Amino acid sequence: MRLAINMNVVLRGLILPLLAIAWLSALGQTEAISPTYTFNIRKKIEPPILSLVPGSLQFVDEDGNEAIDALESCAISFAVSNEGLGDGLGLRAVTTLSGSAAGIGITSVANLPTAKLGHETTFEVPLTATRSTSDGTLEVRIEVEEPNGFGLDPITVTLETRAFRTPEMEVVDYKLRGVGQLKRKVPFAIELLVQNVGQGLASDVTAQITIPNNVFLLSSNETSDLGVIQPGETASLVFECIINNNFEGEEVPFSLQLDEQLGKYGDRWHHSFRFDDAMSTDRLVVTATEQKAVSVERGSLSSDVDKNIPDWGEPVSHRYAVVIGNEDYASRSVSLNPEVNVDFAVNDALVMAAYLKSVFGVPEENLRLITDATAGEMQREINWLENVARAEGGSAEIYFYYSGHGLPYGSDNIPYLIPVDVDGQQPQLGVSLPVLYAQLTRHPVKRAQVFLDACFSGGARNEELVAMKGVRVVPKKDAIPDNMLVWASSSGSQASGVFREQLHGHFTYQLLKALQVANEQVILGDLFDQIRRQVDLTTAREGFQQIPQALAAPTHAQTWPSWTIR
Repeated sequence: MRLAINMNVVLRGLILPLLAIAWLSALGQTEAISPTYTFNIRKKIEPPILSLVPGSLQFVDEDGNEAIDALESCAISFAVSNEGLGDGLGLRAVTTLSGSAAGIGITSVANLPTAKLGHETTFEVPLTATRSTSDGTLEVRIEVEEPNGFGLDPITVTLETRAFRTPEMEVVDYKLRGVGQLKRKVPFAIELLVQNVGQGLASDVTAQITIPNNVFLLSSNETSDLGVIQPGETASLVFECIINNNFEGEEVPFSLQLDEQLGKYGDRWHHSFRFDDAMSTDRLVVTATEQKAVSVERGSLSSDVDKNIPDWGEPVSHRYAVVIGNEDYASRSVSLNPEVNVDFAVNDALVMAAYLKSVFGVPEENLRLITDATAGEMQREINWLENVARAEGGSAEIYFYYSGHGLPYGSDNIPYLIPVDVDGQQPQLGVSLPVLYAQLTRHPVKRAQVFLDACFSGGARNEELVAMKGVRVVPKKDAIPDNMLVWASSSGSQASGVFREQLHGHFTYQLLKALQVANEQVILGDLFDQIRRQVDLTTAREGFQQIPQALAAPTHAQTWPSWTIR
């Protein structure tokens, strides 16, 4: 038994190592049969080729002044073309600033949209400016990066930055607009001229009018959005109203609240109009000023001659005047275009009436002012002048002023003043100048002076009242009665123009301007020479010729230039 056990032990010790050796040998044979392989996998590249589209680089700002103003949002915009092998993916804009960068906000790194192969793609880099922005020059460098290094060449933009400047909104002028005087149940309009008189941009400007009870707006809202208003720029507001019979009191109060984005630089305007206040029908012409840090000239709804009218002393009891301004012809006939209206004729008459009172000394009760007069109304006022001349028994000094259309008629081209209800095809229904002259001097007068801001050749301030096929007709010159002096706005076949900048006819404006700057000792000859020279000069600048003429009776042809006004 002991021998058998030992043999098992021996066999186990021999067999197990042999099996291990055989297994290891088998493993070695497998390694030799299967060789080892290695792989280097690389992704295929289809790069974009990006280039800046010529002329596409732009700076976009809110007010269009090509500068970054404090509190303004801007952007740099550019287009990129991709002429490569694939789309431009994963693009981003890296923006850096140098120079006057205080208060300028940017996104330093911003993802950009895909630049499609074969297309142009527009990118935009926004910039903002805070109140701390200073005056200076800013350099913006933009790099468009692509993950594989196929980005756009760097873009550099140099911009001007501007420090914060305060706006200042004000109501700088106002007027009533309509016909006649302010009355109940008669439509009228309030026109207000608002202006940014500060040096900074005014944004989100709004205007809200407050009206009293029993006054109603006809065609506009109580609140008006004016948007952005540049320094020096003006905006006109027109509120059409009507007052009912329930309104109590003799004055009608209005107020306007002006607000802007910052809430600090607005204005509040108040005014009360009386029921006997006269109204004007002239229309506003507004010209915006260029935005730059300059002295701001305040805007106005009226000419410089409409203000600061001189006062030459007490009224002269024996002086009388009729003033007529015919502007609105179109509303009397559906066949007429509004272009035939005589711009600013009513304003001519209103202001001339004021000068006749304060400079010429015509008493308030001796002056008749009528606008948009019919044939009957014009004849009534002429008859009134004739009658007071008769009653004065030779001591009367009479003045007649007319602004409106004039036309010649007949084979001898007799000049006529045209009422608003007379068709241009029938000028003979108007007021004949020879008849007018005869009526004004039918009774002895100390002096009669006529002012005519009208032409009689078929021309007009806007459009001719009757088609003349481009022909200018030379009106007949009639003999001027004794003691009469006529100042006419143009000569021969010339047209009489309008000075839009000053809201008057050229002749009337220069007449009023000469009176405004003259002294009480001025003689009529010097006064007329100045008027004629200035009308000729200003109309020549506008590209046409208008030369006023003075007509007098032969007995006074040499003496009238030495006459005085007072």
